Amino acid sequence: MAYRVRPSEEGRQLGEQLARWADQGEPDVRLTAPAHPTRCGTCAFRKGTLPNSYAETLMVALKCVIEVTPFYCHERKDEKGEEDHTRTVCVLPNFRSLERD
Repeated sequence: MAYRVRPSEEGRQLGEQLARWADQGEPDVRLTAPAHPTRCGTCAFRKGTLPNSYAETLMVALKCVIEVTPFYCHERKDEKGEEDHTRTVCVLPNFRSLERD
């Protein structure tokens, strides 16, 4: 039987923080890379999306942020309409620029 990722309360809580950090960090990204694509409509770093409530997905996203490695967008397509995960990196927050609560 296949394992299905499902939304969870823990996922929503973690997702809220990652989205907040991405919202805070995005202006810094725009200063250094103005042409960087915006977060897609189903981005794990966008509050309220399904991936933003999947604890498993968000743990991978958080690991990428901590290790400063790319978290590739799942929704980007190449010229032929085929998925190309190497094309775009989702906006990653810069921890040095974040306000701590």
